[in-house]
Amino acid sequence: MKFRQLAGRIGFYGLVALILFYAVFPFYWAVISSLKSGSAIFHVELIPSAATLENYRALFIEQPFARNILNGQDIIMLSDGLAKRTYCYTADAVSGYFKVLVKGRDGEAYNVGVEHPEISVIELAERAIALGRELFGYKGKVVRSVSADKEYLVDNPNRRCPIITKARTELGYDPRVIVDEGLKRSLLWYSGNREASEA
Repeated sequence: MKFRQLAGRIGFYGLVALILFYAVFPFYWAVISSLKSGSAIFHVELIPSAATLENYRALFIEQPFARNILNGQDIIMLSDGLAKRTYCYTADAVSGYFKVLVKGRDGEAYNVGVEHPEISVIELAERAIALGRELFGYKGKVVRSVSADKEYLVDNPNRRCPIITKARTELGYDPRVIVDEGLKRSLLWYSGNREASEA
C-alpha cells in the first residue's frame, strides 16, 4: 500500500514537473536567446557559452528615442540607420505569446511579430521625431555618430522580418497596431511615466 502511495506521488509530481517545463521553457528560451549575439542566435545551447547584454543595450541605451524626444535632446544614431526591421507593438506581441502558450502545438515554433511594413531604423527615428513635434513640440533631430565600442553592431543583420503565416493560420494571431499608432501610444505612455523613460 505504501509503495502504491509513493508511486502515485512520484507520478503526480512528475506530471506537474512536466507541465511546468512545457509552460516555462518557451519563456526561458526567449530570455536565453536574447542573451546571444547575432551570430550565435541559431546555435542550440541551453546556457549560452558567451552571454551578452548587447541586444538590451542596443534597445534601451543606444536607441532611446522616447527619452531623447521627451528630454528635448537630439537622437544620436551610432550607425547609418539603414538596417530594416518590422516593429511589433507590445500588446500585439504579448497576445501572440499567449496564443502560442494556449493554442500552440507541442514542439512547434511560431514567429510572433509583424511582417510589414519593413522600415529602416533611420525612418523609425524620423517617424518618432514627427510625432514628437506633433505631440510635444519637439525640436530635435537625428545626429549620426560612431560608437566607441568597436564590436558595436558587428553581428547585426541588415534585415529582420518574421514570417507569421503559421501563427496566423494555426493560432488566429492577428497583430493590429500599426507602427505610427504604436509609436504614438508609446510616446504618450512614456510622457506620463518619465521614470520609465529613464530606464
